[in-house]
Amino acid sequence: MSVILVVSPHLGVRETFSRLLQLQDHDVDSVASTVTALLRLKLQPIDLLILDQDCDDLKGSSVEDLATWYLKKDPSNRVIVMCGGRQATTRHTHIMKPVTPSELLAKVRRVVWEQGCENLPEEEQ
Repeated sequence: MSVILVVSPHLGVRETFSRLLQLQDHDVDSVASTVTALLRLKLQPIDLLILDQDCDDLKGSSVEDLATWYLKKDPSNRVIVMCGGRQATTRHTHIMKPVTPSELLAKVRRVVWEQGCENLPEEEQ
């Protein structure tokens, strides 16, 4: 089981992602801003941070800044940035919106597997 933090200003995104990931036996927490996420990350280790690029306009703390800080803190940390529009505007692992449940779960499985938290099913190797 992985510990995952979902960061999105959209309540529906936070609730949907949390439910989907909990059904896959992940321990999930969610917050609405990068500022709150930073505080949360300083208090408890997280295996995977999922960031919505829509958080960029909140209180001057950008998604890129948070992702970069988190990865520098410990290179084994993992981040997925949800990007809108036609192309990714991040240098981090990303997933394009709108995200289907199967896309989200496949991306999370792959990233968590890269971290060594669980075995990757054969069909995804």
